[in-house]
Order: sequence, then structure tokens, then C-alpha cells
Amino acid sequence: MPMQKGFTLFEVLIYVAILSVILYFVGGFAYNIYMGKDKIEAIQKVNENGRFMLDTISDYVEKATEINI
Repeated sequence: MPMQKGFTLFEVLIYVAILSVILYFVGGFAYNIYMGKDKIEAIQKVNENGRFMLDTISDYVEKATEINI
């Protein structure tokens, strides 16, 4: 009896299932990295705006010549 080449249906289903699980976790990991990057960028922007406001207030205080109450 000659050897048959190829895969059985069961082998293909197992390979597809394993590949699906791997892609599911890789996709979830990539999504979390992407969303984490956006969150970090938003935090950096808030910090940058805060620093700008503090610098602006400090400049006004330093340049003040009198205090009005």
C-alpha cells in the first residue's frame, strides 16, 4: 500500500484550533499595547498642559509689580 501524502481532516482542525488560540492571545496583547500607548500619550499631554500653566502663572507672579487685594 503506497503512502498517502497530506493531512487528515482531524489534523487540519487541530492545527486551525491551535493557530486560532495563538492569534487570539497575540491580538489581545497587541490591542492592550495599543490602548496603553494612547493612555500614556493622554497622560503626557495633561502633564505638558499642567507644566505650561504653572510656568505661565510663575511668569505672571515674577513680573508682578504690585499686589491688589
